[in-house]
Amino acid sequence: MTSIDLDALVVGAGVSGLTTAICLAEAGLRVQIWAAESPERTTSYAAGAMWGPYLVEPVGRVRVW
Repeated sequence: MTSIDLDALVVGAGVSGLTTAICLAEAGLRVQIWAAESPERTTSYAAGAMWGPYLVEPVGRVRVW
C-alpha cells in the first residue's frame, strides 16, 4: 500500500492506536498502522488483561461481572 492509497496513518499499536485504526477502518477509511513494536510487545497488550474488581462499587454486581 502506498501513501497515495491511504486515508489515514496511525502511529502506534497500543490500545489507543489499534482502537483508532479500527474505528477509522470501520468508517470506510483505508488505514495503515506504523509502530516500533508489534501489539503483543506493548504495555497495552497486557494492561487490558489485568483488570480486577479492586475498590469498585457496587461490590455485589461487580463480582458477577
